[in-house]
Amino acid sequence: MNFERVDTLVLDEADRMMDMGFWPDVRRIVGTLPPAGRRQTLLFSATMPDDVMKLAGEVVRDAKYVQVGAAGGPAKTITHAVENVPSSQKTEWLARFLRRTAGPVLVFVRTKHGAEKLARKLISAGIRAAALHADRTQQQRAAAMEGFRSGRHHVLVATDVAARGLDIDGITYARRARATCIAWAAPVGPR
Repeated sequence: MNFERVDTLVLDEADRMMDMGFWPDVRRIVGTLPPAGRRQTLLFSATMPDDVMKLAGEVVRDAKYVQVGAAGGPAKTITHAVENVPSSQKTEWLARFLRRTAGPVLVFVRTKHGAEKLARKLISAGIRAAALHADRTQQQRAAAMEGFRSGRHHVLVATDVAARGLDIDGITYARRARATCIAWAAPVGPR
């Protein structure tokens, strides 16, 4: 392929690309494009740690840094809590929690396999759940989102990457199931 006419490069989720080891691929792709002076490069990231800023310097030129929202700390409209649970008891603990939670709950997991496995276990436990991750077809992802928004699914189990950028009103809890701890965040105040 000839990329000489490319005038815009957009890199989204740069922090995750770096975390997941994709930065060498990004460098290889950028190496096939016109030089930074002949293209506009837009780099987006939910977080901008120093490592991302350093790597961004490799692909952008005369960049302007734009920050939306306040940095440093959790949102003031959310309460955070952590529950230490042995790994062998996490799914059972989560199922009990979900049974006594009225509103929709978004559960984050690290892997696609983990999302599928947890959603299946929750369904087996009688909880209306759906999985959302990159290995699902667009139709399956749309059905999972529609089912969650409409209330047909009480729980949406999503990988961290798939869940980025979701904007869903009325979520009661967003949970992070990882290691031996389960963390959750809940909106503060009236809904």
